[in-house]
Amino acid sequence: SKHDEIMGAISSNAQAEVDAKHFKLNHLYKEKLDTERAICEEQRRLKVHQKSVEDIIESKAGEMKNVILVIEKSEDVIKDKMKEINKVDVELLALEKRMIELKQSKSELLNDCNYEDDFLQNNYQRKEKLECCIEKEMKKVKEEGRVIETMIESLNSELIETENAIENLPNEVLTFHVKPAVEPNRQFLEFIDSQISDKEKEVECSVCLEVAGAPIFMCSEMHLICSSCRPKVKACPECREVYSDKPKRHRY
Repeated sequence: SKHDEIMGAISSNAQAEVDAKHFKLNHLYKEKLDTERAICEEQRRLKVHQKSVEDIIESKAGEMKNVILVIEKSEDVIKDKMKEINKVDVELLALEKRMIELKQSKSELLNDCNYEDDFLQNNYQRKEKLECCIEKEMKKVKEEGRVIETMIESLNSELIETENAIENLPNEVLTFHVKPAVEPNRQFLEFIDSQISDKEKEVECSVCLEVAGAPIFMCSEMHLICSSCRPKVKACPECREVYSDKPKRHRY
């Protein structure tokens, strides 16, 4: 009868509506789980990032302290040498018979002062470069931290919207929306660039402050020096150990 057809149509429409809402509910639950997993992952990354910031600060602070100690030591050496020069000048006036020997001694001491002065200037350059490096690293890690925090805030907002959608589902008119694709994150590429920059710092020559190319040489304390600067100096610019006649290759 017509009445049965109408009831059948109503029943079919109601069942279709129930099935559609079940499908959307399952989809929303899946989206909620995915969002929660993403939040956990970003929170883990934030912890790793914070640990990385602490490691960078600790590492650079120790390196800066060592450079300052080397500079202070060099300044003390120059002061001591200058005092000896003044003493030699006084002796020259009173000891004419030893004039030749004292002049030779003075010449050697002046050479030592010039060497220490070059060593000091080199470390001043290293100190300035370290300060610039620390400043750039701090800016970079702070920016990365802000990006991660922004991502967590966005994911939290998505989670709240998903939970609200689940609560309002029984009273909602069924419509489907296609979620736009997420653009790729640039953080991975920036991380790779950071790793390359860190590796270049590890092979930086302590004399010319440039990235050393093969072959790379070293002293017994494993301090690097490039092949161009090695023939120009007699001692390691960092620990002042005298180089052996045969250059020592570094593992790099």
